[in-house]
Amino acid sequence: RGKGGLGPRVTGKVGETREKAASFLNADGPKDSLYVAVANFEGDEDTSSFQEGTVFEVREKNSSGWWFCQVLSGAPSWEGWIPSNYLRKKP
Repeated sequence: RGKGGLGPRVTGKVGETREKAASFLNADGPKDSLYVAVANFEGDEDTSSFQEGTVFEVREKNSSGWWFCQVLSGAPSWEGWIPSNYLRKKP
């Protein structure tokens, strides 16, 4: 289900996380960084849940397979680390 501590553990305050993430913005531009969820994901205390069809803007791609994203549609807006295998590039 994408759990089990596979993603980077987010520590520190929310504002610090956002500031750090802002320094790693995708240089390809907004259109190239849009992805859509291909399945529902059930989060835990470290990650948020999302539904199939949710549109994300990818802000940072981590080699561990977890990407820092912001929800653009399909759910209330939030940002955080999600497993990249639940995403595909938006056409």
